[in-house]
Amino acid sequence: MSVSAPTGAVGDTLAQLHAIVLRADAATLRIRQVSGAATELLGVDDTTLGEPGFLATRLPAEDRARVLAELKAATGRDFEHGFVDASGGARRYRSRSQAYQQGAGRCAEILVLMVELPQTAVPCGPTELASTALEDAGVLFVSTDDAGRIQVFSGACEAITGSSPATVRGNPIWELFSHGAERTMLRDAFESGRLEAIPNKFVAHWSDAANDSRVVVWNSRVIRASTGGTRLVFTGADITERVHTEAVLRETGGRYELLLHQFPGAVWTVDRSLRITSSDGAALAGLGLRPGDLVGVSLYAYLQATDPDDPNIEPTLRALHGETVTYDGQWRGRVFQVVMKPLREPSGEIVGALGFALDVTDRVSAERERDRLLHAERAARAEAERLIALRDEFLSIASHELSTPMTSLRLAVESLASGEASGLLAERILALAVRQTQRMSKLIDELLDVSRMRAGRLTLQLEETDLASAARDVALRLGQLAERAGCTLTVRAEGSVVGLWDRSRLEQIISNLITNAIKHARGAPIVVDVASRGEEAVLEVADRGPGIPDEHVSRIFERFERAAAARHHGGLGLGLFIVRQLAEAHGGRVTVESSPDRGTTFRVTLPCRGDASKDGADPR
Repeated sequence: MSVSAPTGAVGDTLAQLHAIVLRADAATLRIRQVSGAATELLGVDDTTLGEPGFLATRLPAEDRARVLAELKAATGRDFEHGFVDASGGARRYRSRSQAYQQGAGRCAEILVLMVELPQTAVPCGPTELASTALEDAGVLFVSTDDAGRIQVFSGACEAITGSSPATVRGNPIWELFSHGAERTMLRDAFESGRLEAIPNKFVAHWSDAANDSRVVVWNSRVIRASTGGTRLVFTGADITERVHTEAVLRETGGRYELLLHQFPGAVWTVDRSLRITSSDGAALAGLGLRPGDLVGVSLYAYLQATDPDDPNIEPTLRALHGETVTYDGQWRGRVFQVVMKPLREPSGEIVGALGFALDVTDRVSAERERDRLLHAERAARAEAERLIALRDEFLSIASHELSTPMTSLRLAVESLASGEASGLLAERILALAVRQTQRMSKLIDELLDVSRMRAGRLTLQLEETDLASAARDVALRLGQLAERAGCTLTVRAEGSVVGLWDRSRLEQIISNLITNAIKHARGAPIVVDVASRGEEAVLEVADRGPGIPDEHVSRIFERFERAAAARHHGGLGLGLFIVRQLAEAHGGRVTVESSPDRGTTFRVTLPCRGDASKDGADPR
């Protein structure tokens, strides 16, 4: 450490007096500035002077503890002691230590004036010497008489006010202060003679040369001379810049705090042990919290987590290792977009983590609803396109299915009308015409049934009906059709199975199921089982055909659907749809079991009494 020394006339005067002026740290007594005579008297350079503990090395052992205590106490009173000069010779000094700079309520530095005591005392008062030393150190220094008239006005004071010592000397000191309350306090103290009413330390305001207000912290001390005179000594430091800086910091801190309070999310910090050190933000209210409520709480405890791999803990641990992590977290039914960053000291050391969170629950919900609607719209569009394709296919099939019997019927009628057919040939032609007429009638009836079902106008004529009898009658009518397809058709029933049903619609169910089996299981046996199970009747139509592929099972009961291509099997694809609608109209249900190469079983379950659909039911 290098220390500086005063120069010029002041330095010369101190040298002539064999005086030493030191400015030192109040706690350690480490020298920070010395007068010019010090280097000669002490015999060392300024670097050595600044070494810790140097001053103590020049004090005699018998005086050392006392002198060091006096220096640190900075009482402003005189004390004598020995001193060792550069040649090792013993000298005697009268010294005084007083506070030079105040900070944070304690004495930060001291000024030490050491005047050698020669054989004949030097006629120099301590106040003048102190004034000279403080002048050289740039301290604001003013001394007055007991009436408050200025006697000493330092150069530092002149630099602030723009007034020379000669101009202000003899003027009342209170005229230098710009605030009325400060003037009144000083004037009243001097005029009443109660100088002890002046605070030992106070903050006041001076006007500078530009008439701007300066803030000065003053120390005052009453000095009573042995001759009976009284002086008041003021030493001060201009703290205007410090006050301004503190005001800016307070304002900035207030704005920062306001910003945090109004931040729409949440902001928090944690230390390296994951203990929350601050929490703020408007989003805390939504969690039932106020700013600062979480300070001191463990992040593990608040998030009810025990595992470092917890999705709400792991990002914070990564931030403590230097990563910036962005993720979506969930807490208390809300969704938050979170950013975790390492919290660093100016040195770069990571001391914690800083978190920002925005509540994006509404946005996420809106996005999910948008995706749901988009998916539903796409599904609806796909379904509409599928139905349009089915409609077009149905129209093509319907036109073909209706045109085929119409063509056969027309040719038969033309042949009979021409008179060319007679006898056995005529009978065959008439039988063909009847079959084609029946086929057309069935197709038209199916279309009408579907139309009634869609419009809710299907009517059931309920009556006591034997399901077993109905199954036998239908099997008898379809026997020749089954025989032509190479199928054996068997009905198995143990007695009568009677219920309240529409017999014609019941026969339509049985006919559609047997016809469907004949189409898809050519050459395979078909078995119709009728049984009673408690309050329900069960009809099963089983074949040993190729079965229904799994991907078609769920939709074979829909309109216009078929498990095989239309070119392989005739019909409009309405038979199974009608079966399901009629079963449900009776309060029943229809299911199917099928596996490739093992055949298919359709099972219709009907309540025997009272569960038919109310719409269109007409019990007799």
